[in-house]
Amino acid sequence: MIKSIFRNLATVVSAWLLNSYRRLSLDLIKIEAAIGYIKGIRILRRTTIAGLLLLGVLFLLAVGFVFLHIALFTAIYMLSGSWPVVVAVIAVLGGLYCIVPLVILSGACSEKRWMKAFKADTVVTQLTQRK
Repeated sequence: MIKSIFRNLATVVSAWLLNSYRRLSLDLIKIEAAIGYIKGIRILRRTTIAGLLLLGVLFLLAVGFVFLHIALFTAIYMLSGSWPVVVAVIAVLGGLYCIVPLVILSGACSEKRWMKAFKADTVVTQLTQRK
């Protein structure tokens, strides 16, 4: 009789411990999944940033090449004629072509925007809440 009581008590305690361990294990798996998800977003973000930067650099290189020649030809014309306004306009456009893509790239590469776009903050919040 006492032996069966201790056996039943041991069974109940074992079941409770296994249930607690299972719950903790599932929580750990959820956290590991969230970490993997965030790391995946980071890799995708960095890859996209590298691609955008490469495209931006190639675009700026092409624009700079064209505007360099335009400015050179305009400067040559200025030595023989009078086009100071044209040179100023080309300089302003060249500056805009350099500044505008950099502003757009800095906005597109924002970590906060990427986290919101992939809803990583809500995933982390959902996984860390106790039910």
